[in-house]
Amino acid sequence: MKIDSVIFDMDGVLIDVSRSYRIAIEKTTNFFLERKGLPTRATQQDVEAIKNLSGFNNDWDAAYALIAFLSKGVKKEKYTEAAKTLLFVDKISEEYKKIQDVFQIFYLGNCLYKELEKRDSPFSYPR
Repeated sequence: MKIDSVIFDMDGVLIDVSRSYRIAIEKTTNFFLERKGLPTRATQQDVEAIKNLSGFNNDWDAAYALIAFLSKGVKKEKYTEAAKTLLFVDKISEEYKKIQDVFQIFYLGNCLYKELEKRDSPFSYPR
């Protein structure tokens, strides 16, 4: 067998993302749960459970799914049963776009968000 390259999974393998991407997923999920008036809150265990599922490597997809699961009262032990890979129609929805924005603000902060997106953030979050 001739191998001409080796590919590594960076997030969580070569780079510790526990205090960056994973926190942004948790905060994004909780932001939307709070806006819906739900008392449920996502934890890092929820984030870990969703990220371990096939098809949820994308952090926006993970937040979108967690919001859906926790809004419906799905427990992390049932995530595998409830998980469905997001469809294109999900990813172009207004809700998904809002989740992307909120995630980016939690991850980047307001100033960097504005610089990269070339627009003001939809809400203010101190970084």
